[in-house]
Amino acid sequence: MPERRRRVPRAVWGALAGVTVLAALVAALAFLSPLGPGTLGAPVVPNMYPSASERAPESSRHGAIVTADVLNIREAASGTSSILGSVTRGQRVTIVGGPVDGFVPVAYGAVQAWVAEAYLASATSTAGGERWIDVHRGTAAITLHEGGRIVATFHGAVGGDRSNDGYYATAPGTFHVYSMAKDLTWTRFADDGYITDWVGFDPTRSNGFHSPIRDESGAEKPVQSTVTKGCVRLTGGDAAVVFAFASIGMRVEVHD
Repeated sequence: MPERRRRVPRAVWGALAGVTVLAALVAALAFLSPLGPGTLGAPVVPNMYPSASERAPESSRHGAIVTADVLNIREAASGTSSILGSVTRGQRVTIVGGPVDGFVPVAYGAVQAWVAEAYLASATSTAGGERWIDVHRGTAAITLHEGGRIVATFHGAVGGDRSNDGYYATAPGTFHVYSMAKDLTWTRFADDGYITDWVGFDPTRSNGFHSPIRDESGAEKPVQSTVTKGCVRLTGGDAAVVFAFASIGMRVEVHD
């Protein structure tokens, strides 16, 4: 004898239908929530650090070179604001807006932060302002210029031959950057040593700006001569700034 089917009471069917509708409504509301599924009723927290791309149009973004030994990256345009990180001499940052109280906004990861403008040199040419490098043989001062503004001044070592035309002299005259090499490079002019941040400007004498003499591992040699064989030797950080500032064809003036 076949088994008789048991009827489900209408009240039970009604309860099940109500639960189904309620579950569908909750799922829909959760999907539409600004914070996504599982956050129904949670408060919407505003983004405290909007991305740099959201704050600044592409036309306002430009590169800059750090000229300080260490430059703090801050949360706001203030010297007392929280420090988010730091950059060192020769590193590049991307400015994403105009200055505020001596600070400029920079891209820091996916967010916008602030650094002191006084310790930055522009990494790109500005309208009407030539970028060039001045070398004073008497004081061994190397000055980076942009238009009528001095970007940075360093002191290094120049050629021991102080004549005007000797092969090992840092000869006076107007030159232009003709070669650049960032990586560790061997040079026969430094007792089989190596250099980085090479910026060549006098092809006749193979003179240029460069880092301290290094060994094959890249470590600075403990003893550095007070004079060179014609090149302009800088500290590692200063050489990195000059390399970042320079470009092929840039004018270099050497004088007493």
